[in-house]
Amino acid sequence: MDTIFLTTLLFIFLSAFFGSYLSTRRRDRCLRDFNDFLITFEEKDGDIARGIFVLYFTAFELKYLHPHKNSDGYSETSYIIYKGQYDTIQGIYRYYDELSEQKKLLRNRNIQKSYHPNLWRRWMRNMRNALNTFKQAIFQVIHTALGQAQRVRPSSTFLKSHNKQITDLGEDFISIAANAHEPILERYIGKKVVLEVLKNNQPIKYQGILKEYTDQFIELLDIHELETFQFEINLSEPFEKEQADINISRTKTGIQIKNNRPDSIFLSRVLSKSASRIYNQLIESNTVFELTLPPQIDDEMTLYILNKRLMDAIFPRAHALIRHGGE
Repeated sequence: MDTIFLTTLLFIFLSAFFGSYLSTRRRDRCLRDFNDFLITFEEKDGDIARGIFVLYFTAFELKYLHPHKNSDGYSETSYIIYKGQYDTIQGIYRYYDELSEQKKLLRNRNIQKSYHPNLWRRWMRNMRNALNTFKQAIFQVIHTALGQAQRVRPSSTFLKSHNKQITDLGEDFISIAANAHEPILERYIGKKVVLEVLKNNQPIKYQGILKEYTDQFIELLDIHELETFQFEINLSEPFEKEQADINISRTKTGIQIKNNRPDSIFLSRVLSKSASRIYNQLIESNTVFELTLPPQIDDEMTLYILNKRLMDAIFPRAHALIRHGGE
């Protein structure tokens, strides 16, 4: 059998094999950090989903903790977002209090590796940055080398017929290995920054530690998000209300607030038409606080309860940017 034919056949096979392998490795490094973690996913239109994050090179999937039934009665076990839909993402959030002890340890271990990289990790990041900086020059070298090889051996049908495959394979390898290098962001890796995110055309700021960035996404760790819960109540009638594992009920002397959450909450203030009272009362996890109301307060009032949650987040760079260095 012709040696050139066998060589060509082998090259086609190896090119297809390595091309497929390199494609499967082309996963966003920010998204990769959340792989197999419980996350909350928010779209720009306000839709929210929650589940185990599973990343593929063409999409990611949220596997629900419990099956959902849609309006048509079908049971749904997951939610899939394809790469072409990434521009619909508002944010991807990983809340620390929702993680298992094993996942907390894994998260903390990954953070320590990022904050205190060894020589090998530093060298690899510098190499990826260098590849990105000189990527176009390397591509030109590949084209020049192949052109020179064809001039040296003009009769080589192998080089003539597979020039494009060789070039594409080399460029794929360089593109995957290279890092999305931006000098101004590199100096803040592992440091606190203030990120500005557009939500409904309004800027929202988050302070956290810059973990990673790519062409499409930016990842922040240790963000302290402040949530506000409002309870509208009327003292003239019995009531019991629950929201986000916070239970509010009427007692003989006032109001009972039971915190069933795994973290602490703050009773910020009580507001009615004629009076306002600031409390700033800390209520620990799985404890009960008895609130005695002042006599001048009206029957109809609003309780404001705050909760500070620790989270990590990934935002699309299309509507998020590092605005300030942090303290």
